[in-house]
Amino acid sequence: CTGRVYGFRPRADRGVGKQRSFRFGTRYLISIGQDNSRRIYLVTERGPRHKGKGSLGAVYRLVPRRKEIGG
Repeated sequence: CTGRVYGFRPRADRGVGKQRSFRFGTRYLISIGQDNSRRIYLVTERGPRHKGKGSLGAVYRLVPRRKEIGG
């Protein structure tokens, strides 16, 4: 496992869109989920290190970065 997260945009009329790599990665990814509001979550087996010690696990929510519209 590389720790990189990839995605694509499905298109009903043209098939699968271009595969893209997100600008972040996470180690020890064990699950991906979605809540009723369609927000995406990643669950890791090990969390970030704090004061030199690793935590037991972490849950991350993906938040889309919106492009600004010039005006």
